[in-house]
Amino acid sequence: MNAILTPTHQLEIKRYIYNHQNEDGGWGTHTEGHSTMFGSVFSYVTLRLLGEEADSGAEDMAVVKGRKWILDHGGAVGIPLWGKFWLAVLGIYEWSGCNPTPPELLLLPYFFPLHPG
Repeated sequence: MNAILTPTHQLEIKRYIYNHQNEDGGWGTHTEGHSTMFGSVFSYVTLRLLGEEADSGAEDMAVVKGRKWILDHGGAVGIPLWGKFWLAVLGIYEWSGCNPTPPELLLLPYFFPLHPG
């Protein structure tokens, strides 16, 4: 990780994530949004990839509160399809948990009910 991001960059990424954690322990998809599974799982995974321990974190146990929010809301299985895809790419979610999606569905208008987004 240090070859890609300097320790200073890692610290600032963690600080940014800590500063945008909601009171309930989760994170929103957007910085000012309410807590969502997508935002919470990716913020948690980012902190873990940056070296934060699962049982203790800086900023008043942010990692512990984030993990508790995720587990209290059903776990990472509740993340949308694109989240499952990226978790599988990282090797922390089974590919069998990703529903096959024909890529042609992405060509549909976004408001269409079958659009993967």
